[in-house]
Amino acid sequence: MSCKSSLRIGGPFGSETSISILQKELSGHFPSDEQSSTTSLQITNKYFGANVELVPFDHTYSSDSLHKEDGILLIFPCKTQIDTLTDLHNTLESTVPEVGDTLRLCISTHVPSDIDTTSKLYEETYSQRVLWCLDRGYEYIEVDITEGGLRAGFDDREKDGFARVVEAMNGTVWSSAVMGKSKASIAQTLLNSCDDENQPVKEEKPKANEDKIPETEKPVESPSTDCSENNIVSDKKEDNEDQEEDLFNNFEQMVNEAKRIREASHSGNLTDEERRARAGNAAEMLMGLLGQMGFDEEDDDDGSSYDSNSNQ
Repeated sequence: MSCKSSLRIGGPFGSETSISILQKELSGHFPSDEQSSTTSLQITNKYFGANVELVPFDHTYSSDSLHKEDGILLIFPCKTQIDTLTDLHNTLESTVPEVGDTLRLCISTHVPSDIDTTSKLYEETYSQRVLWCLDRGYEYIEVDITEGGLRAGFDDREKDGFARVVEAMNGTVWSSAVMGKSKASIAQTLLNSCDDENQPVKEEKPKANEDKIPETEKPVESPSTDCSENNIVSDKKEDNEDQEEDLFNNFEQMVNEAKRIREASHSGNLTDEERRARAGNAAEMLMGLLGQMGFDEEDDDDGSSYDSNSNQ
């Protein structure tokens, strides 16, 4: 039985309709063949696949359940006062101490007639909600739950609304994620290559029963006629080693940058727009590094290298 990622979904009284709509839409974007009492999602991209289930805030697992708490979807109607969500959030964290923070989305739902984005009241409310979310590790997203709103924005580079919810879930490295076979093979090859280079060179010892040839009797080796070719091969090998070292150094820097962005978000030093901009730049740099490592090669015609059956 494979491990599942658990994503808590819920909201205050009056959010039931919005929760139902978003659950249905997420099931359509991440369909799963698994039958269960909860909403199961199969999140798959060209790097990995993950089994994620949406469970209510008050859902309890059996002691032998193989699951990992990975986050929260806190959903509420746009006219809700953000401070009224504090008790709900605190109750969830106290009743489910292991509730995850891999992905936390605070989603305000509306129809176009509910809000006026040009008003001063909207700006003040938006700022209050962003600050509330930063203090508790959420990303704040406003979602238009009309048919048009749920379909809009998927072709935009900077996504908002429901398109951003899907993007965030698709890009999260879930605890249940299983890397595609070919990608795992490439990664292991890189790691093995590094391990081999770090191993000390073993000196060959002469056999005990091997007669030593006196210095005066050793044959004189004639000068090699292909020294230049050997030098070229040696130079290429050194260049490849330098390139691999640079790639892994850059990858380590990317991980550190992601940590800095997360810490700055929690401390409130970044606005929501600044955080998303820095995260977007970091993601582009990461994709570039993965491409240099060979992770951008497709293994089949449809562009997906993950076999969903491998996780069953």
